[in-house]
Amino acid sequence: RTLCQIGQQVSLAKTLESRMIDVCCVSETRIQDPSVVIHPTSPRQNGEATKYTLRLSGDSIASSRGLAGVGIALSMRAEQALLEWIPVNSRLCAVRLNGSVRTRRNRDTRRCLFVVSAYAPTDCSPDELKDEFYRTLCELLQKAKHSDIVVVEGDLM
Repeated sequence: RTLCQIGQQVSLAKTLESRMIDVCCVSETRIQDPSVVIHPTSPRQNGEATKYTLRLSGDSIASSRGLAGVGIALSMRAEQALLEWIPVNSRLCAVRLNGSVRTRRNRDTRRCLFVVSAYAPTDCSPDELKDEFYRTLCELLQKAKHSDIVVVEGDLM
């Protein structure tokens, strides 16, 4: 539930590597300085390390309280495909990744992947906070291009 400690960051990198995951949205990071890009490393048995980039989004109020915080962990392969990083606040962020999709037999089409990491307010939160979250989410989704493949991940309940 938190990525404040280096051991938790390494554990995340190990898990992502063992499951061959290139893009992973995280929430409740509780990291105090969301402007920092973290590079957790997963040690490998053959001596080579697998590096990930953890891009974080937050705001000063939530960070000072150690609350919320979202981010997106990218493998080095995904990091190389990164076209745009969009930090919004402690509950929303997104990345646009360059890629291709096989649409027909032996035919690839260039398409971008637009991934949103979201952490919605709980049911007991004030309605104004929930309304603002979903309004901001809609604004963020409008930044996706019509040709983008859009994925929204996170805690939306």
